Amino acid sequence: MTVPIREVYSLRFLLQTMVATSRENGWDRPFPRMRRAIAAVDVIVLEEVAQRRSADDLDRDDVLGIFLRTCDDDGAAMRDAELCDAMRTLLLGGHDTTASTLTWLLERITRHPDVLQRAEAAAFDGDDDYLDAVIKEAMRLRPVAPMTCRLATQDFELPGLTIPAGTMVVPYITLVHRRPDTWENPLEFRPERFLNKVNTYAWIPFGGGRRRCLGAAFSLIEARVVLRTILRNSSLAPNSRRSERIARSNVLLVPGRGGSGRLNPHSAAAGCTQHPRQAVGRRAGSTARY
Repeated sequence: MTVPIREVYSLRFLLQTMVATSRENGWDRPFPRMRRAIAAVDVIVLEEVAQRRSADDLDRDDVLGIFLRTCDDDGAAMRDAELCDAMRTLLLGGHDTTASTLTWLLERITRHPDVLQRAEAAAFDGDDDYLDAVIKEAMRLRPVAPMTCRLATQDFELPGLTIPAGTMVVPYITLVHRRPDTWENPLEFRPERFLNKVNTYAWIPFGGGRRRCLGAAFSLIEARVVLRTILRNSSLAPNSRRSERIARSNVLLVPGRGGSGRLNPHSAAAGCTQHPRQAVGRRAGSTARY
């Protein structure tokens, strides 16, 4: 698995995908290294699919189990090629992106003690609205994907601009999230922005429209659960005065120093329910990479 995973997370994969998508014949003939990487991942998926089908083991609650039970409007199950496509999409789109988002989230709140204090209280008080606002504000300032791509299949009009069919349109997410005409003081970390309704297309870390990321809702729930769990059981602190610079790791934007900080577990058991203002007797903090 080492070679294909490294390949699909590479900048080459992103660029080749963009080019191939705009070609009429897709990526059937070009990019032999990518074809080999795809084939290696598919072998693993198809082996697991064959084992489950032979054992009539289609009732698992994991993602593959759900795909194996999914049927179209005519009652036909997903074909092997569709299963492979779906699993590869999850591999590429749902692993590093979520990990990087969580890393940036923890890095941002440790740089803002007032936000961290309020988030700790929200974690204990069940204030999911504020936790969600913190997550969305971190994703606004630190989106893990700097851009998204759409291929125009027909001519369409924008104010003062005609986009011809066949044009690759690339919205730059980072710039959209920092527009001063949309966001007041756009470089400030202010989760309170998201306690009120915001413009749908002013915040697009998952893209937008009909092709918006299918895992968007799951990703936000996952981030909330992780953040709440960490804040209920530990206190966080940065191990450096300087904020981490934005760096590129393959196709994603990640903390330049790897996202490290100090984590101080509560002395109580993992299920500690004390409010952070009441918790006492914590062990000395240890440096951890988020």
